[in-house]
Amino acid sequence: MRCSQPDPSRWQINSPSAGSKQELSISFDKPLDHGLLGRVLSVRDGSCRELAGDVSIDEHEQRWSFTPRLPWQRGRHVVVVESILEDLAGNSVARPFEVDLNRASSVDKPQLVEIRFEVTYRSMNKE
Repeated sequence: MRCSQPDPSRWQINSPSAGSKQELSISFDKPLDHGLLGRVLSVRDGSCRELAGDVSIDEHEQRWSFTPRLPWQRGRHVVVVESILEDLAGNSVARPFEVDLNRASSVDKPQLVEIRFEVTYRSMNKE
């Protein structure tokens, strides 16, 4: 089995409802480094302002959630992921663990990956 890098395009995002303080959650396809998960993801609004809130990590490091301090505003938002985020084998979003250290690296500082999502008003009626 070939180990692969964490791939944000494979993550599942569960968007909250506008006007609520529901959590935003992201489910990963494999466990990621707990310590890094707590500090290299952030949530920003459509004006690129970082939102204040609380982060939790569960399901054996395969789920990250963010609960905002203020209700969600309708509109576009983004989760910003620093490319240094790693899985348990040391593969990062930027590169696999096994790299040729004799070659120059194009990753000198963390790059940012953006995961866009929309916050909308949802009907409370279940059909």
